Amino acid sequence: MTITKHAIQRSQQRGIPQNEFDLIMQIGTSSDRPGSATEYVVLKKDKIKAIEFLKKMIQKIDKMEGSAVLTNGNSVVTTYHKKV
Repeated sequence: MTITKHAIQRSQQRGIPQNEFDLIMQIGTSSDRPGSATEYVVLKKDKIKAIEFLKKMIQKIDKMEGSAVLTNGNSVVTTYHKKV
């Protein structure tokens, strides 16, 4: 996505780092704005939902240690546990 000079300047002035734009658009609530624009805002419910999702991901990742998947091109050939 292209970031305009205006957006770069405003993000610096308002303390919203450019590397957070994608995350805001991923977890935020979108609404249509005039001129075919879309606004993304992170509401309290969005924040809570994202935190709950990440907590579940952390639990899954914690249980994955040693799990392996063997692929060949676009195919999953097998899966197994490997001692690490």
